[in-house]
Amino acid sequence: MDTKTADQSRRERLEDVINAFEGSLLRYAAGILGDHALAQDAVQEAFVALSSQWHGNNQPTSEDHLRNWLFKVVHNQAVSILRNEKSRQRVHDAFARESDEAVDCANADGESDISRETKLRVLMESLDILIPSRKQVLLLRLQQGLSHESISVVTGHSVSHCRKLLHEAVKLLNAEVARRLNSEEGMRNE
Repeated sequence: MDTKTADQSRRERLEDVINAFEGSLLRYAAGILGDHALAQDAVQEAFVALSSQWHGNNQPTSEDHLRNWLFKVVHNQAVSILRNEKSRQRVHDAFARESDEAVDCANADGESDISRETKLRVLMESLDILIPSRKQVLLLRLQQGLSHESISVVTGHSVSHCRKLLHEAVKLLNAEVARRLNSEEGMRNE
């Protein structure tokens, strides 16, 4: 069989597998993740992994083996997504909590009439105080939603160093935001 015919045969087989298993895999992943879009991501990754395996002529021995393998890959992807989502949520919660505390400290003398736009402007301006590596890690995590492992690959730093940079960035940013908001509040009260 020539390469073109083998590729066509592999493509057709993959389409058959997708048609046969996609629905059940999506339901399974959605049950684990509670989110259809994330379930689609997990299932897509499983089919990509299957395609890669088949590209190396590593075919399953039976339909049962294929089904079990797909469910295992989807499960592992779903668990990985959950882990990343929980980790991302913890960082967002901590960031929000620390920001709220900073704002509360800035407003300790009374109610503030600082607008949301002003707070956002102060936050964006405060990013400039961060050294590039801290700013990069913070933006990759919060803006792009990358995992610590992915950030490590992008930046070339170890995972633990990325976590340290992220923690330092959040801490410094919160302090700077609080300082600037206090300054803004002080100018309004004068």
